[in-house]
Amino acid sequence: MVYKFKLDNIGGKIEDALKEALNKKLDTALNNMADFIGTESDKILRDEKTGSMDTGFLANSLVVDKEKFLYKEVGYGALY
Repeated sequence: MVYKFKLDNIGGKIEDALKEALNKKLDTALNNMADFIGTESDKILRDEKTGSMDTGFLANSLVVDKEKFLYKEVGYGALY
């Protein structure tokens, strides 16, 4: 999903400040979404009644990488 915004005729410093604020908010939202996806996928791997897992091999390979600005990765490293 890509969102694009174009701010015209606002002025250099104000435009830059708005873009920076928007990008920071978007990065925070992406971090929250990455955490949510990781948590929810972990729930799906668990037995609904007991909350346990078969071996935990897949669940223990979860990677939530939020280090890059405006770029997040969520996935599993286990080879199946």
